[in-house]
Amino acid sequence: MAKLRAGEPLKVVVLGDSIANDLSNSGFHHMLERLYPGTKVELIRSVQGSVGWEHFSKDEPFKDAIEQHQPDLVIVSGMSDRDVKFLHALIAQIRAKTAAEPLVLNGQVCQTYPLSLLRPPPAGRRMPVQQRERLRAAVIEAGREGKFAVFNLGGVFDEFIYYSDIPMEWWQRDTSHLNSRGMQLIGRMLALFFDPAVQPAPETETLLLRADYETDPAQAGWSRSEEFTGGWDDTQSYTGLRSMKLALGTYTSPAFPLQPKKAYRVSFAAWARGGGQWSLIAYDKDAKVCYTRELTIPAYHSWTAYEESVTGPADVVTARLRFQPGKSECYLDDVAVQPGARQQPAVAAAGAPAPEATQKTFVEVVGTITRATKPLSYEEITPYTASLRTVEFRIDRVLSGALTAKSIIALQMAMRDKKLLPAVAYTPGMTFRLKLGLWDETDSLDTLPVADDLEMLDATWYYVITCEPARK
Repeated sequence: MAKLRAGEPLKVVVLGDSIANDLSNSGFHHMLERLYPGTKVELIRSVQGSVGWEHFSKDEPFKDAIEQHQPDLVIVSGMSDRDVKFLHALIAQIRAKTAAEPLVLNGQVCQTYPLSLLRPPPAGRRMPVQQRERLRAAVIEAGREGKFAVFNLGGVFDEFIYYSDIPMEWWQRDTSHLNSRGMQLIGRMLALFFDPAVQPAPETETLLLRADYETDPAQAGWSRSEEFTGGWDDTQSYTGLRSMKLALGTYTSPAFPLQPKKAYRVSFAAWARGGGQWSLIAYDKDAKVCYTRELTIPAYHSWTAYEESVTGPADVVTARLRFQPGKSECYLDDVAVQPGARQQPAVAAAGAPAPEATQKTFVEVVGTITRATKPLSYEEITPYTASLRTVEFRIDRVLSGALTAKSIIALQMAMRDKKLLPAVAYTPGMTFRLKLGLWDETDSLDTLPVADDLEMLDATWYYVITCEPARK
């Protein structure tokens, strides 16, 4: 980054397999030259099909691909590795034999991830999806351990595909590689990583407490009560890949400094189906509790962001946050404490109508099962503990809402807490009264594994909210 800011020449090696070759053809280096006038970027392609960290960490391949060029920046890309020990070995080689900065791109952009489709992928591709998610998390951890930069390009690409409503086929030339449009897209995404206008401000000067749970927070001063059950969870997260699951007991943060009469902002995200509670506990100079404030975490069936202003009480020196689940387990993510009061929403002009809440689409029908997938076993979905199955219903009668289709595809909960649900016994010919919601409007189900071999991706998808046998 220093050379870019100074407008000096920059030599970049793009390292990896055919995926890295696509990146090197994206034109991102020309975009860097536009972002940093005066800089001339020399791009060197060191790519070889179906090889990755392990291959390039060996002495001879490393010499040919990187060492002989003595670059300023090595961008490590591709999808041909699974063991991060070889990534650590490659980074060690880069640091020992060159003066280059390493940048690791995390995540394959062309294969199907949970966020990559507006509808779930076929069952045959679901397990590779989960494996890649675990690899993503491992690469993020490796970056923190090895203190090298990781850019989650796959995650950025997923978000774009999800919200753009443009089918994946528009960007692909095959199931593993991008076409020219896709290459241009990831080039722009990578350029944004270097864009000075979107570089994040340093957090170390302002954040008094930060926990995003990408690495095990037990190692960072968080404490658990004796009855605590739960732990680090990689099936749910608000941002990133992991969260902290609280099933029983309390979970308390490390101490952070507070000053009397100063304003602070506490923020976190929670998915608390049974509600919960969080507390601010303040301590004086003798480490005795001088103030406690308890607040409720409302029960919601989706991730919700919370922000609250607190004022440092008299005599306070340090404080801790404590979280406790309610009637059922809750998930916690992105905890932060920083100086400054909560930012108040803008007040509407006098007489202006209040904005309307987004209305979700529901229909009630009587439908008969015509096809249904076999539910996935727990072994097939590990580390997830819940899953869905896909069911095709013939619509016999519409009771409420607008629905003109003669048949629909609906996703239905098949497993919860590692246990198969009664719905998995429902077979073709059985008729039910159903309340359905649009799959595209679901808050969180799209992160769960899905048994789907009905291959009806052109249909409008629904999810089953309630299902009861129809009265004859």
